[in-house]
Amino acid sequence: MTTIRGKLKVGTEVEANRSCSPGISIVIPCHNDGEYLTRSAKSVLEQEANGLPGFELLIIDDGSEDANTQSILQEISLLDDRVRILHRKTAGGVASARNYGVENAVGTWVAFLDADDEWLPTALQDRWALVARYPDAEWIGADHVLFWDNGEMEDEGFLASRERPRQCLKEAFEKGQPVVLKRPVVEFLETMPAWTGTVFVKKSVFELVGGFDSHFKQAEDNHLWLRLAAYTDYIFLPKVIARYRQRNGSLTSTSDSSYFWDYKMLLDLKKQAQFSDYKSNIRQRILSDLKNDVWFQRGIKKWSKALRSSLIACCVAPLRPKSYRLFLSTFLAGMTKMFHGT
Repeated sequence: MTTIRGKLKVGTEVEANRSCSPGISIVIPCHNDGEYLTRSAKSVLEQEANGLPGFELLIIDDGSEDANTQSILQEISLLDDRVRILHRKTAGGVASARNYGVENAVGTWVAFLDADDEWLPTALQDRWALVARYPDAEWIGADHVLFWDNGEMEDEGFLASRERPRQCLKEAFEKGQPVVLKRPVVEFLETMPAWTGTVFVKKSVFELVGGFDSHFKQAEDNHLWLRLAAYTDYIFLPKVIARYRQRNGSLTSTSDSSYFWDYKMLLDLKKQAQFSDYKSNIRQRILSDLKNDVWFQRGIKKWSKALRSSLIACCVAPLRPKSYRLFLSTFLAGMTKMFHGT
């Protein structure tokens, strides 16, 4: 048994006595998510099965502590014999939980869904059709839509309705047909045309690139997409196949934003050999992340973090006047707010 950076065990033994190995394994990590879990699991189990191989649903109980979640996990385990519940006594985080699911998966292909998100009825069927259409396929994605607990849902797909991903995937959206992006590192540095709930990847490829990096509390998905982009092609289907729930909540004073986590994961990738030809592209995305973080932190009045990111931007691009202007404006704005008590 081998490991890659201690993140994912490759070649893990799975249940040898399963009478029929499914072609697809779906992994749902769960940590005290009982409120939404049943809907999420049912959206997988009720997939239209035309042309599909068998599939299994692995729900990873990542150290859930509340009794409601434990009760719901028990109920779901009785819904269908395709369900396997794997319990972990200690929470390791979503990246670690997904990796654990893949380690125990028996499918050739793996897909992911979070415990509060949902698939549309043909989510598996649509992606499996691309496996037949593209024999060399190793990594597939599609569009998704945002929705809220109050029933509101966006009218268009997330990627279709945002300028940068739509431009990246222009051919797919204009023709309404799948496109193949060849080793799309540049595209994924400019925008991230993938989301965990729509990604479909060969288990062997997932293992080869090292799975999700559990060092990252956020941006672990972007970190994986970029490593996949450096290794293989990405096939994108311009169709909404999943719903991504937007939950109320705010970052605490000790939390870093998604922009800052993205910056940290890019620093990690910059050190890796397969990204040596993309240092300029990585630098541009880092500067974009830092600028976005500055404005985010200013918006929630976290001036020390805003100054931190603006100062880092000056260090990343010491000859770039914009970085110094951003730092100066942030410093002056913070001082003004402090003296005026706001």
